[in-house]
Amino acid sequence: MADASFIFVAQVVASEATDDIKEPQGWSGFAARYRLLELLKSDVPPPAQVYSGEGGGDCGVPLFPAISYVFFAGPEGNINRCSGTVIFIAGSRFSEDYLAYVRALAGRIVPLKLPPLVVVDDWFDLEINLAFKEFRWD
Repeated sequence: MADASFIFVAQVVASEATDDIKEPQGWSGFAARYRLLELLKSDVPPPAQVYSGEGGGDCGVPLFPAISYVFFAGPEGNINRCSGTVIFIAGSRFSEDYLAYVRALAGRIVPLKLPPLVVVDDWFDLEINLAFKEFRWD
């Protein structure tokens, strides 16, 4: 969280392949435009696009249009799942708990309850499944 220049909740409105994800220079991946829903860290607006690698070892995040995310972004808008970026599903207990935890950390308030830890073998499949149905911890 400390390394992120921007932390925000946004819904992707368009995504396209790119030959340069900004950091590291020259890597291919995806660029996405988004609709800002909530800014959690930064006093200035985040970059107009976010950039992510393709996955498969570069911690890339699949950027699907119409899906909301909690983004942890660098100064140029680079995001990855290894730094905390996740899909956000309104009404999902996991998503709501995770966002409450991030809000508490961004406000430097100690959260009362930590979100549950999950061991995931295939993160991409979990993100797809979460996007289409609610995942329950109970």
